Amino acid sequence: MIATLAALIALAPTHVIEISEPTDDRVTIAAVFKLPTLDPLTRASADVMAQVVTNDNDLYTKQEMRDLCVAGGQPRCFAMADHVTVQLSVLPADIGAGMRMMAAMVSSARMQLDVMNRYLLSEPYRHKSVWTLGLDNEDRAWDRLRVTDISGLYFTVFRPGNMVLAAGGALKPGEAQAAWNDASISWAKQHALPLRHSIPFKDYPQLYPSHVIELRGPEVKPDDPTLAAKMLALMALGSGKSSSMFQDIREQRAMSYRQEGVLWPTENGFVPRLVFQVKPLSSDQETKELADIKSALLDDISKWTEATLQRAQGFAAATATNGSDLSPLYFRPSSPLSSSIEDRTLLTAYWDLKTGKPWNGDTMATAFKAIDLPTLKTEATAMVKIGIPVLHPTPAAKT
Repeated sequence: MIATLAALIALAPTHVIEISEPTDDRVTIAAVFKLPTLDPLTRASADVMAQVVTNDNDLYTKQEMRDLCVAGGQPRCFAMADHVTVQLSVLPADIGAGMRMMAAMVSSARMQLDVMNRYLLSEPYRHKSVWTLGLDNEDRAWDRLRVTDISGLYFTVFRPGNMVLAAGGALKPGEAQAAWNDASISWAKQHALPLRHSIPFKDYPQLYPSHVIELRGPEVKPDDPTLAAKMLALMALGSGKSSSMFQDIREQRAMSYRQEGVLWPTENGFVPRLVFQVKPLSSDQETKELADIKSALLDDISKWTEATLQRAQGFAAATATNGSDLSPLYFRPSSPLSSSIEDRTLLTAYWDLKTGKPWNGDTMATAFKAIDLPTLKTEATAMVKIGIPVLHPTPAAKT
């Protein structure tokens, strides 16, 4: 009796966060799942698992799902340090099909060995920008990977009680919830396949014309009362063409090609990162260059005025409410979340998973506007002073 009750509770429909945008031409569905603590083996497993999820499952083939989605809205899945996101977009009239595809992907993906092999054979040789490699330098134990590692992680992560689900676009109130309730009623776990396979990882054989270096701040917890102030400081330092990193480090000193303030997810919170793409130098020279950057930024912060604060607050408020291509919110690999309905839906679900509350742009904008100039300068100064210099060597071609 107790076991039956526990099973019923586990399979109870997940609450769907609905974001109504009546003028949109699509509905985006985003499911975000919390990952367990990752070691190099499970980090590699998570990447391969993300490839399996959007392929065939017990209800749909990969091509059938692509055909049911709108252009550019085909199923996508990616893994970060703390979460996995599954996302797709359909026409408003097809929200039922969209929810059925989502339920099928997270409950009955087929552990296809050929899909895993194709990824493992191509991933080491896939072109990745130096920026991408600099942002994500986590170790992955490709050479120890087995199919049972991937299938085991799949059934550990994709559970009804481990997800936040959001739908955004041309929705009627309660429509997404009803569609999900119907689609997920038969969510059931399956046994992992007892297969074995291993593909050794090979270094990506290419030389790079630039390097990535950074100043990495200390981890910030999701419930830190100073999180909004730290985010505003990060944007004042590194978001957009009015930021210190663009105006001072790039334009005046010509020390970087690309520069951004990045809020990067970790298992227990976020890490603010001041990231620069620079001309490749020796380790000693790049260490000195970071010291020069740190000194220049501290000097620039000391000159910030009320105008600096107002520009940062305006940018932060617009980013919070509408999204921005220059946002520091790197909650997916290699690029920040933008203003699209897809990204705003993802942000709503992810923020709820991370903090226990959906993203509320108006609340965040109010928090940004409440920060005064001394607080902004204090947070920015601490971020730069405490920032740990990190050099990201890029793989060289093997002979």
